[in-house]
Amino acid sequence: MYSIRQKMQESRVFKGYWFLPNDPDKKIAGILSFVPFETLKLELIGGFDTPQDYLMNVESEEVDYDDIIWGIDEDAKRITLVNCAKYGKLNLSSEFPMINYTIDYAIIGVHINSWEEKAFFKLEAKLPLFTKWINKRRVSFSTQYSNSDNRRLGFDIKFRTDDHENTVLKIKDNFTIAFKHNCYIPENQLFKREIEEHYTLEIQSEVNVDFWTFILAARKFAKFLTLACRSEIGFDELQLSCKNYYQEYRNGRMFYNPIQLLYIQERPTVLPETKKAKDFLIDYQSIKQDFPEIINNWYGFDRNMSPILQHLIESINNNPVFRSVDFLVICQALEGFHTRFKNHSKISLKDRLQELVTEFSYVNEIKDIPICITVNSRHYYSHLYLEDDREIYKGHELYQLTITLRKLLICCLFKFIGLSDEKITEVMSKNFD
Repeated sequence: MYSIRQKMQESRVFKGYWFLPNDPDKKIAGILSFVPFETLKLELIGGFDTPQDYLMNVESEEVDYDDIIWGIDEDAKRITLVNCAKYGKLNLSSEFPMINYTIDYAIIGVHINSWEEKAFFKLEAKLPLFTKWINKRRVSFSTQYSNSDNRRLGFDIKFRTDDHENTVLKIKDNFTIAFKHNCYIPENQLFKREIEEHYTLEIQSEVNVDFWTFILAARKFAKFLTLACRSEIGFDELQLSCKNYYQEYRNGRMFYNPIQLLYIQERPTVLPETKKAKDFLIDYQSIKQDFPEIINNWYGFDRNMSPILQHLIESINNNPVFRSVDFLVICQALEGFHTRFKNHSKISLKDRLQELVTEFSYVNEIKDIPICITVNSRHYYSHLYLEDDREIYKGHELYQLTITLRKLLICCLFKFIGLSDEKITEVMSKNFD
C-alpha cells in the first residue's frame, strides 16, 4: 500500500478545474492547497455565482457554504471537496472575482455527491508509532561463518509474505480491523538497499459506508494507540477504497485505485517519532492473547465514556508547564468514571475516591493516595475558596498527586476494557515504579 506516496504531513498542491455537481459545464480554474496542520483551501479565478449574487452574499454577512465541490486536476484525478466555506473579494473594475474556500475534507481519486454517500468499503491508515507498538519484525537476518577460521562468509536477508499471518479481528457493526504488514525496498538505489517494514491499520465494512464513519472508526483506534503509547497519535496517511474504482488483472485479481483523504489535524505537542518503545504503557505483544476482547470493549464504549477518555488522553500529553487545571481534569474524570460506571448514587467525592483506591490498592502508590488532601485541593482550586486550616497541596506536591491520580484513572480504564489485575500490576510496575 505505502511506498513512496505523499503523506498527510507533506504539503500538496492540486491545479485543475473545479465545478459544482449540479452544474458540471461551468468549470472554474483554480488551485487546491494543503499545508499539514495549517490549511486546506481552494483558490478560484472566478466564481460559481454571478457578481450580483456574490455581492448579495457579502451584504448578508452570513457564511456561504457549498456542501460539495468537484474537481479534475492536471493528472486527471477526480477530487471531491466536502464542507466548503466561501470567502473572497470582488473588484468592481475587474471582469471576475477571486473566490477562496476553506475546505474540511478533500477526497482525492473519486467524485461523491454528499458526505453521507455510502461509497466506501475499506480504509487503510498509516499511524506513527503503530509499527513500534506491534513490536514484531518479519524480516529475518542471518550471518554465515567459516568453520575453519570463523571468517564471515556472507549474510542472508529473508522475507516471505506466506510466513506470517496478518491479525484480523471482528468488531461490532459489521466491521473488521486488521494489522497489515508491509515490506519493500525503495527503487532507484543501485548500490544501496534500505529495507523498510511497517504495519498499517485496515478497517473494512461488510457493506458500503460513508467516509465519515471510517474516520470515526480510525480515530477511535488512534485514541487507543495514544493511551497505549502515551503519545498523541494522528495519521500519517489515510486511504479509502471504493468497489466502483478498480483495475482487474489477467488472473482476475482486483486492484482498487487509491483514494486519499486529506484534512487538517491538530499539531501534536510532542512529535510521536521521539517516543521510544520502552516508554509505552503496553504494546501489542504484551496483550496479544486478550487483544480481541480488549479492542471490542474499546469500540464498545458509548458516549458515557467519551469525556473521560478525552480527559485522560489530554492528561497524557506532555505539556511543558503544569497547571492546577491539569489536577482538576483528572479529578473530574475519576469522579465521572465512578459516577457513570460504579455508583450512580449521590455520594461524596471522598467516598468515590476511597472505593477506587480500595479496588486498586494492590498497585504501588495508589493505596497511599491522600484522599482527604485530594478532596480539599480539588475544592480549593475548583471553587477558589480562601485558604483555611484544611491541608491542600501546591506546586510540586500537587504535580506528584496529579501523576498518581492519573495512574489510578489508567487502572480504572484498563480494568474496564478487560485487563486482568495481574496484567495491570505488571504494566504499572514496569512503567511507573
